[in-house]
Amino acid sequence: IDYSVAAEDRGRGLGLAVLRRALLELRHSRPAPWTLVAQVKAGNLASRRVFERLGFAAQPAVELHGSTYDVFRLRFAPPA
Repeated sequence: IDYSVAAEDRGRGLGLAVLRRALLELRHSRPAPWTLVAQVKAGNLASRRVFERLGFAAQPAVELHGSTYDVFRLRFAPPA
């Protein structure tokens, strides 16, 4: 997952709203089990909180291109 909110619009809950809507659409259009992985640049606490609020589980951090990223995973299994 990759998203960005313009600096002048940050802090208004837009990232949370957009990702929440995207998850709803994904659950509707792909009813089979799936997993999403998000990478957040270490120190980006606002983005980290968005993924945590959406139910993503923290995973071990990774190093990519010389930067550290926090990793989050969300697994979806439709009701039986």
